[in-house]
Amino acid sequence: MNALIIVSSLLDYINYFYSLGGEDVNELAVVMERFKRHGIGSILDLSIEADMDSNPSMSLRESLEACRNVSEMMKESIDIASLQPNSFIAIKITALIPPPLLLKMTHSLKFLEEHFSKYSNNGLNGVLNWNEFSHILTQLPNGKSLDISTIKQLFHHADMKKKTGRIDWIDFTETINFWNPIARHVLSQPTDDPSPGNTFLSKEDLHNLDILKNRILELGVYAKEKKVGLTVDAEQTYFQPAVDSIALQLCKTINHSFSGTFTERPLIYNTYQLYLIDSLQRLKFDVERAERYDYTFGLKVVRGNRCITNFS
Repeated sequence: MNALIIVSSLLDYINYFYSLGGEDVNELAVVMERFKRHGIGSILDLSIEADMDSNPSMSLRESLEACRNVSEMMKESIDIASLQPNSFIAIKITALIPPPLLLKMTHSLKFLEEHFSKYSNNGLNGVLNWNEFSHILTQLPNGKSLDISTIKQLFHHADMKKKTGRIDWIDFTETINFWNPIARHVLSQPTDDPSPGNTFLSKEDLHNLDILKNRILELGVYAKEKKVGLTVDAEQTYFQPAVDSIALQLCKTINHSFSGTFTERPLIYNTYQLYLIDSLQRLKFDVERAERYDYTFGLKVVRGNRCITNFS
């Protein structure tokens, strides 16, 4: 019994310093230096995240302010991590963008995926011709507002890399997304249906999303200046398409190549939950996406950190 108590206490002690590192910055720096002497790097994780049932009484304004505060705390984490070369911090997108916005984003992205799969000749592995491409756009939430010249502009943008007149899933999503100023409104709330219960992003939502996304990109730039890596943690499956979209934007902005020479190592890493059926396909798409659009690809793989919440 005494031996078990000693072992248990020892494991608690090790786990405390392994996971928390200490009670303040000074203790943390000592632990990081100790790890470094043994060839072990550090990943600082500011364990703040949110879900749809987090603080239900909080107003949107309060949620946006909370996100701003968290981004400042993450900058402090970057400063601490920069004390040791080759360190990382982990970020959670639900702490930086209110979950209701992420849920609406995901709803639009899943809508896009379903329509591409339906009209291509082979699901997400298929391609679209001009007629199929234009038909899908008119089926999107706000697609009926598009004129033929705008659809042609989007088609040529999507065909810019391959120039085959056939659009695959990678080029399609590189064109029809929330970050393309020409395309984004087709994924948003229809102008003739401004009801509060609408599951697509409103004009106000898009405005707030721009502010929040730019703040996340600023975090990425700051981490790059400090030579600190960022891992974007995976979250609940009903947010993950939106999280992936933001993570890939970070990768394209921060991990891009310079004059044909890639950075020594990627600074932004997206996380892939390999217990999910679609993870391998998404991973393959994202590797090819990085090759095609010329940025280094960083990834972290996990086996089942959210199995219980995703399957319950």
